[in-house]
Amino acid sequence: VQNQFKIISKIGQEQNKPIALAEAGYEAIPGAKWWTGTLSKAIGDYKISYVLLWRNHGWQEKEKKMHYYAPYKGQVSEKDFIDFYKLDKTLFEKDIQKH
Repeated sequence: VQNQFKIISKIGQEQNKPIALAEAGYEAIPGAKWWTGTLSKAIGDYKISYVLLWRNHGWQEKEKKMHYYAPYKGQVSEKDFIDFYKLDKTLFEKDIQKH
């Protein structure tokens, strides 16, 4: 991922365009530290305009399982998502008016 960010960052600078991670996530997020340990590290210091997570579908009756890409209350990565949210380099929609 770092190599891909390096390439798109260079193109973005040359073309004066923002760069984004337009589809990201890990279905069911099994790792407790995925947000700060994987996603944040992958982004590194690149100036990403946004990261879009895939949708949370919820309960899938046919498969008899939850389908999600962002944590919910009590999910194993919930605390780490909050830590990710609090990072100085992250900005969420509700924070936009502050900047």
